[in-house]
Amino acid sequence: MRERDNAGMQQPDRRGAHAKLALAPMALAAVVVVLVAVLVAGGQDGTIVVQRVLTGLAPSVGAKVRWQRAPATSIIETSRQGAVLGLLVSSSSAGGTAVVAGDRLEFYDPSDNTIYETTETALRRTTGLQELPYGLGVGTFGDSGKRVSRPAPSFIPGQASIYRQELEAGLARTGPTVRLDGRTVLELLPVRRPAAPVPLRNLIELRTSVYVTPQSYDPVEQVLTTGPYRNQRSFYERWLTYRVLPATTANLRLLSLRTLHPHPRVVRGARTYLRALQRSLGERV
Repeated sequence: MRERDNAGMQQPDRRGAHAKLALAPMALAAVVVVLVAVLVAGGQDGTIVVQRVLTGLAPSVGAKVRWQRAPATSIIETSRQGAVLGLLVSSSSAGGTAVVAGDRLEFYDPSDNTIYETTETALRRTTGLQELPYGLGVGTFGDSGKRVSRPAPSFIPGQASIYRQELEAGLARTGPTVRLDGRTVLELLPVRRPAAPVPLRNLIELRTSVYVTPQSYDPVEQVLTTGPYRNQRSFYERWLTYRVLPATTANLRLLSLRTLHPHPRVVRGARTYLRALQRSLGERV
């Protein structure tokens, strides 16, 4: 087991140089359903990756970072080959916990202590949608009704962090070591920066700063800065916890809503599931 716990860190040290564009950011914003999307069969000796990420926003250059009150948690089960087999995402700001495992979809609503259950198949049939809302799909079905895997849109954590994978793929290179809130971290730099369209040149800049733990390349912080030069915003992701666990029976319980909430009411059905999910996101149902 590898563990990185950064909970004691304070506000980011802005003295480290920013890397310009490029590493695919970890999709862990503080919403209840943010899914990396692929499902294929995998070995039994995979991993359980536990991440707690605090997000923040600096509305302009030099402004103080406005941090979310609570971090978002994601727990991902991956196969030995690095495919996503199951995912739990929880955010107190969005108000619930979602689980996707194969065709099964679950959502826990703390306001009524209820687990809402359905399947991707039933949700598609009920809504008539080819693409499910909120990025819920973790695969697609062919005409035969069998699940067809599709390529992942980005690297996913597993035996190695996504940043180590990007380094090995030649998408990034190691930069200098810098100090971030009193600890030494390694900055990662993009291999190259795509050219901006001519009308946007000198108006909008996109920069991604990535800081990782030396040797392991486990994520510590990512900062995305974008916008017109005079009004640039910076979006922060700070890993408070990054743990890689073996996919044992005990660790798989981390993805079980019934383990987390042992005495809930259970409601099954595609429409009730969708309404509960919409309520958690503050949408009218």
